[in-house]
Amino acid sequence: MPGQGSSFTLNVTAADPADIQPGQSPRTGSSLPPIRVLVIDDEEPVRVAMQALLSAHGCQVQVAGSTREGLLKSMGLPPDLLLTDFRLRGGEDGISAVRSLRSAFPGLPALIVSGDTAPERLREAHEAGLTLLHKPVSEEQLISAMQAALAGQRREVSDVQPVRGGAASPV
Repeated sequence: MPGQGSSFTLNVTAADPADIQPGQSPRTGSSLPPIRVLVIDDEEPVRVAMQALLSAHGCQVQVAGSTREGLLKSMGLPPDLLLTDFRLRGGEDGISAVRSLRSAFPGLPALIVSGDTAPERLREAHEAGLTLLHKPVSEEQLISAMQAALAGQRREVSDVQPVRGGAASPV
């Protein structure tokens, strides 16, 4: 009947802006050293979100929509870590992006992120000596994988454990 039904009330406590300090990191738990991260993703919302997330962890973040743009943006100040999507526009992929960036910056630690869960993606990344993280990636999983990449360890996607058999091979 009209005029009858459910009624809902939602109470939300807002943060007091006076409690937020400039430069204060809201993050707890895992942390990153102050590093330069290059994010290559062809989706602008993903680039914006990654920049915000990594900046909150104290990283200097450069974002690019393609490998070429990433190379150009990195020439002035080389990245300490590359984070790239697997599928990029124009026939590019994350593995070729890593190879291109490592040509300019040998030994650059890198991670690949993909929404593609096909076993072939994991195999391709594994054969290239890279860690592949499947979207959606939790903040904790991403930070842990970044720490491992900086430490020179390759991690498996499912449980973020070190791969047996030694160091990752260069791409």
